[in-house]
Amino acid sequence: MNFVSTIPDSWESLNDLIRTNLGLDDSVYVMGFTGLHHALMEASNGLYRQFPHKKKTHVFDFGTPYLKAIARNLSMEAKDLVLGTQSDLHNLEKYADLGREDLCAFIPEDHPVTGEIFDTKELKDAFWEKKVITVSIFHHPTHWLSLPKEHVRQELRICYVNSNLVFASAGVRSKFPAPIAQGMNWRHLLNEEGLRPEFVNNENREWVSSFEADLPEGFLPVLDGKDSRLWDRVVLRCPDLDGEALQWELAGLTGVSLPEDQVSPEIETTSPSRWSHLRTFEYMLDSPTSLKDVREILVIDSTWGQTVSLKEQLVEARKRVIEKQGDRLQGAKV
Repeated sequence: MNFVSTIPDSWESLNDLIRTNLGLDDSVYVMGFTGLHHALMEASNGLYRQFPHKKKTHVFDFGTPYLKAIARNLSMEAKDLVLGTQSDLHNLEKYADLGREDLCAFIPEDHPVTGEIFDTKELKDAFWEKKVITVSIFHHPTHWLSLPKEHVRQELRICYVNSNLVFASAGVRSKFPAPIAQGMNWRHLLNEEGLRPEFVNNENREWVSSFEADLPEGFLPVLDGKDSRLWDRVVLRCPDLDGEALQWELAGLTGVSLPEDQVSPEIETTSPSRWSHLRTFEYMLDSPTSLKDVREILVIDSTWGQTVSLKEQLVEARKRVIEKQGDRLQGAKV
């Protein structure tokens, strides 16, 4: 038979568990959500409910796929929206005249694909000085776990934990109501497995930096010279070759099974042909990265990469792709 019921207080129980597991002080307000989109939507709506006299929001729409929806939603509600780019992170003069109308700023802290960590400190300091709330988006548990547990009064962090859980942690002036999350059933996450962050503590700076500094011929590092990044992945591209073609050849050589419509934890690509849609990684085109670059990017897990003969297999995978391309071209000519 069917039996429908609400589960009172399961959200509050989840929030208490998250706070306890992270060792956060009671002054930090913690809220659980089902994903980044859910958390950001509740935050954008909740902050305006909390501070209805504020009218302006800053959205730094780069380095994440989640902020376009926030910007669109705020525009539809006739909010005063100021869009920023990655270059604006250090354009502090643009934000010298922040005033009483400015409510908050949505800022990505790291790149979900490449693992690049953005330098946002000076920008956030400028907003905090003017009592403006910053909503920081963290895509990687390895990153947010390294942060100080203390929160500035105007600081709000949105942190990805795993595919079922995202949490927000707020300073005393950054709390907001979340009526949708509060009414949901969270009992399935009230356990150690439900709260466990994905892919943590597998960084190997020495191996990654050494590997990317000595890539095989025909491969280029994507984060060349960038020190502020996660060191749990090799990020490279092979000019003029599709990333999915390389991924399939490399997977075949190493015995990796590639899941359909899911991220492979060993080898992944941003190639549109892999994801069957040009819009999947269109947010990456707001940076200096071109569509051609996006098509070529290959991301390799560093822990897995050390278990195989990665350099030799990359060379062989590239060779096989080029050979197959040659065969197709020759067949087309015939």
